[in-house]
Amino acid sequence: MTYIRNNKILVFIIVILLLSNVGLLFFFLRGEKEKPKKSPREYMIEKLKNDVGFSDTQVARYVQLADKHKANMKPLFDDIHEAKEEYYKLLQLPAPSDSLQQGYLVQVGKKQQIIDSTIFAHFFALKQVCTPEQLPRYDTVIQRVLKGMINPSKKGSGKDHK
Repeated sequence: MTYIRNNKILVFIIVILLLSNVGLLFFFLRGEKEKPKKSPREYMIEKLKNDVGFSDTQVARYVQLADKHKANMKPLFDDIHEAKEEYYKLLQLPAPSDSLQQGYLVQVGKKQQIIDSTIFAHFFALKQVCTPEQLPRYDTVIQRVLKGMINPSKKGSGKDHK
């Protein structure tokens, strides 16, 4: 009799554990889908409003600058992508010379320089939208954002971390 009673208790415990595991699995899978990831634009607007103190007018100016910046950056990124593809095609050659490799690398470097210069100009133009009181907060926020852009592999490096 105790053998049957003990088995019922074990079956009951197993069922409880199984149900709790299924419940936790459902909670975690459902929780991931409910958290929509913010776009870079939404993230920047949130940072500029909450951390820098941008007004609606300033946010509208940011949106204008961001639209123009995005339009300017697309061909630059396409251009550097193409230059890098050409460089790595050198791997198909039996023995590419150092000078040939260096020529391609110089082209890639020039294109990267243009990209970085354009990004710098964009954030400098956005700085001009700030009031004098907002400038220190802007500088802090932008440094965090740029760190996240420079090294995106560090999770959260551009988001609320120093």
